[in-house]
Amino acid sequence: MKFIYILLFINIICSLYTFSNCEILNITQSGKSLSIYFAPASNMLWFENSIKYLGMTTNIQPYCTQGSSPMICNLPAVPLVLLVDTSQATKTIYVDCSKGSNNPATCGTSIDNACSSLWLALNTTTVNDTDIAMLLAPGTYSGKYNTGLLIYNISVSFSPIPTIPNNTVIISNDNNDDTYKMAIQPFIIIPPPPSSTNITNNNNTGINGSSTSSSSDATNGLNDTSTTIIINSIQFNLDQLVSGNGSLIDALIAPTNVTSSVVSIEINDCYIANANVGQYGGAISIQSFLPTNSTPPASYGLSSVLLNGSIFSNCSSQASGGAVYITLANTLVESFGSTFHNNSAYNGSAIFLEWGTLTMNDTTVYDHTSLDFNLTTYKPNTKYLYGGGAIYLYLSQSNITASTFTNNNHLNGGAILSVGNATATTYQPISISNCTFTSNNALVSGGAISSTLSSNISITAVSFSNNSAVGSGGSLFTESVSSISIDQSQFQFDHALYGGSICLNETTGATVTRSNITNNNNHTILQGAGILVSESTVTVNFTAITGNYADMGASIYCSKTVLLLSNNSYANNTDAATTKNQVFNLFCGTQACTITNLDISPTTHKCRTIEVITPKRLPPGVIIGIVIGCVLGSFLIFLIIVMVIRNRSFSKSLKPLLKKDEDNNESIPNNDIDEE
Repeated sequence: MKFIYILLFINIICSLYTFSNCEILNITQSGKSLSIYFAPASNMLWFENSIKYLGMTTNIQPYCTQGSSPMICNLPAVPLVLLVDTSQATKTIYVDCSKGSNNPATCGTSIDNACSSLWLALNTTTVNDTDIAMLLAPGTYSGKYNTGLLIYNISVSFSPIPTIPNNTVIISNDNNDDTYKMAIQPFIIIPPPPSSTNITNNNNTGINGSSTSSSSDATNGLNDTSTTIIINSIQFNLDQLVSGNGSLIDALIAPTNVTSSVVSIEINDCYIANANVGQYGGAISIQSFLPTNSTPPASYGLSSVLLNGSIFSNCSSQASGGAVYITLANTLVESFGSTFHNNSAYNGSAIFLEWGTLTMNDTTVYDHTSLDFNLTTYKPNTKYLYGGGAIYLYLSQSNITASTFTNNNHLNGGAILSVGNATATTYQPISISNCTFTSNNALVSGGAISSTLSSNISITAVSFSNNSAVGSGGSLFTESVSSISIDQSQFQFDHALYGGSICLNETTGATVTRSNITNNNNHTILQGAGILVSESTVTVNFTAITGNYADMGASIYCSKTVLLLSNNSYANNTDAATTKNQVFNLFCGTQACTITNLDISPTTHKCRTIEVITPKRLPPGVIIGIVIGCVLGSFLIFLIIVMVIRNRSFSKSLKPLLKKDEDNNESIPNNDIDEE
């Protein structure tokens, strides 16, 4: 089936001499990019150029190239208003839950003769109907005849009838109107490949588990199986708990002997709320029979899940994948312009992906947490395997651009956790660019991002702010990682006990360049307010490490690492410890580092800690005694001086008297002499 993902009112006319031959051949869309193919391939002029975006007509000409076919339009946002092209569908079926017909022989041919339920509509199909377009009238579709739909090896789409203005379609898994109160079913079930194509009495569709397939049928499955589900502009209120997997879609794929087993799912402009399951994947679960830690066979083909302009809110899983859980090998998961909010699971509260590829653009991810945010629950030797407040990647690659992650929380990787394994022969690359990580938190490592046993990690033009970890790496933690590049990124106001912003442990080929690491001055940081490196090889250049505070290593804490520094700036970093390295508040632990520091001379030296000598403080009693002694001594000196001065004054007063006495003595006659 072919879909045009935006409602276009585009008329392109040719030059006058070719006007009669002008036509649009095809329109394709990938995220924000639109390609318009037309004939003839040149001499085309704009007549009217607009799209319907969120109900408003928007001029798209500034975003489109002019000239030959195809015309490429790079739109500012992912279009959300959809128009279904049913021209290639083998059957189009109209459904109206409020007034539709109950006659499967005649219903579904028009709006006025719509079927009354989705199950009834699917059961009007024949074996020749391999591409089915379901067009839904306004209303709420619920109960057993609108959920639990078994679909296998065909293509089925669900969309509001586009010609009805303000068509609001709601699908609910509430079964209050069901007399028999059957168990709550996922909206769509894609079963394992059966032993024949006849799943139900009407082609490959059914209801409420009526498929004849079973687990044992997987070993006798079909070759080249392909199932496509496309859902457009529908609101899902999935309040009732599904005891199994995937409240929206539950798919179990991957027999061992098929040539290619493929599932393609597109969720466009949908709102999925309160999807709760007792097992895996709150909204979407796609699982395989692949044994844990085994390598997927090439025969799995390339499956895909496209989440385009959709919202997943308040979904939860009692295991992994609060919104989306995928363990089908070689699956491509794409999110364009979507939002994930307040979903929860033990691992990967928004998305859990194993052996696949995640592409994410213009996506908002916020307010996620683990169902059990408790360090004591997990075994110490496996604690780094648990986490992913928003995204959990196991042996999967990713390309995440222009997205925001805010207030996500978990044990490891408050926003993202990427995990490999020791037996993997190759690691999958991780690329994150032009993203923002704010106020994400981890109890163990990687407040924003944690990666273990990974390779080829690229972080470019990413802003990290106010992220924290109780253990290591306030924003970023890596362990047993080869090749990581951090370029043109900002780290500020982060904190953790070890590595306020960045902690690189057993990491080789690490580079930090043209970045800023500033204001990590929370006084709880013990080692490496800016960067902590341990048993690694790291290059830091053209980077500003300023305004940081730690007990040891306000700029960098280094342990048993080969470290190259050049063209960096270090200012206003403060160490509180009594030992430090003599340059740039770079602290070396007991395991010596080999540092080549091109910013100083000599450039190469073995880093050793040196003691900062600080005078010992005297006991308060001694200080008081000294003060009292000084006061008394001063008083005694004062008395002595006063006495000396007074004595001198007294002596001066006696001198006239003594002189007078002498004069008197001289005036007395000497009788003895006279007598003689």
